[in-house]
Amino acid sequence: MKTEEHNITSLNEYLSFLDMHGIAKGIKQEKGYDIAGHMGIRVSEEKQAPHNMFGILKEKQPLEKSILGIKYKKPQRADLLGELWNEDEKFILKIYGHDNYLEVSKLIKKHLSLYGIKPEKFVYQDKRRESYLFDDVA
Repeated sequence: MKTEEHNITSLNEYLSFLDMHGIAKGIKQEKGYDIAGHMGIRVSEEKQAPHNMFGILKEKQPLEKSILGIKYKKPQRADLLGELWNEDEKFILKIYGHDNYLEVSKLIKKHLSLYGIKPEKFVYQDKRRESYLFDDVA
């Protein structure tokens, strides 16, 4: 399996990568949220999110079910709360679901302020959940 690597070609790109990585790491440490890459796909601990964006995943409790009296837990996909994009040194915050607005906007603003950055634009969209790599494969 071949993995895609991002080649950082300029100083601005490198600084952008450090900012995004630091912000994502800070959010994970503060709230325990997992980090997602493109399309809401969870990024493993060893691999870092793409240099120009990251998503915030909030875990959900597993559903408790039973079949023929045997109880089991079915895991649920995490909620994708939002994504922070850095496009041409402009930070764009996408928030999924209006009920996530306060939490995500405060969290992002707090962590961006450590770098002296403010979001340029807020985009609201319907709620989304975590995606898996082969979701669209039939």
